[in-house]
Amino acid sequence: MAYSGQTMTEYEISYISSPNLAEDARGELDAAIDSSVEKAEGNISHNSESIRRRLVYPIQKQSVGFVRTLQVSLNQDKIEKLRQDIRKMSGILRVSVLATPRRAEVSTSIFEVTKEQPAEKKPTTPAKAISMEEVEEKIEEALDEEVK
Repeated sequence: MAYSGQTMTEYEISYISSPNLAEDARGELDAAIDSSVEKAEGNISHNSESIRRRLVYPIQKQSVGFVRTLQVSLNQDKIEKLRQDIRKMSGILRVSVLATPRRAEVSTSIFEVTKEQPAEKKPTTPAKAISMEEVEEKIEEALDEEVK
């Protein structure tokens, strides 16, 4: 699909909204963002529900936020204005826009905490003990090589 002779580009828009928003206010914010995408002549192919997550670092003095992700097809001339419009909305802590290939679905599972399995440790053989005399001998050999 094309608008104004331009081809559509796939984007993944993720945003974090304030944990201080009431549930209905958060729903209104999500609807306003969806509406902004439509006003920019974009199409939402997939979206996730807002989920509460602890943030790795505080954003605007908040350590928790609601994360939501949208998969959007949009004319690339309009993506920057859309990003700015979303950033200006009340209750938005952070917005991320990435050009991505179309995904089969957008899932909040990417935000789930996973515990990495520890790497298998290979048994190591103890290093051979080296005397100071051997170290000095090797240093002398290296210096002799350098002089030649």
